[in-house]
Amino acid sequence: VIDLNVPLSRSPRWFEGAKLNCAENLLKYRDERTALIVTGEDSKTQIVTYAQMFEEARLYAAAFRKLGLKKGDVVVCYMSNRKEAIFAMQAVVSIGAIWTGALPFLGVEVRNKANIYFILKRALEGNTY
Repeated sequence: VIDLNVPLSRSPRWFEGAKLNCAENLLKYRDERTALIVTGEDSKTQIVTYAQMFEEARLYAAAFRKLGLKKGDVVVCYMSNRKEAIFAMQAVVSIGAIWTGALPFLGVEVRNKANIYFILKRALEGNTY
């Protein structure tokens, strides 16, 4: 509840010192229920369970750590909307790094910004759009 008669500088501070890792919430289920339904124009519909999603995110996180990714780093994904992008995002945020997407339809100028670093491995770029 906010009292509009109180100046903003005197408003209470909420959740001071609190931390949230959204990957903990995204990956807390590890059972056989459906987590994702994946489909595309040229592919058969796939079901990804929470257990499969957790395992993929775990493997991606291990690979990212091996590449030196750490808490506070920024990762920009240049890939179409696909399950691998979801696994990569979950892995990145589980490490404590910052995830942002630069979808391919934004063009190459996004990819060429001097202050943005990319991890451009085949597993992250995907091989089809």
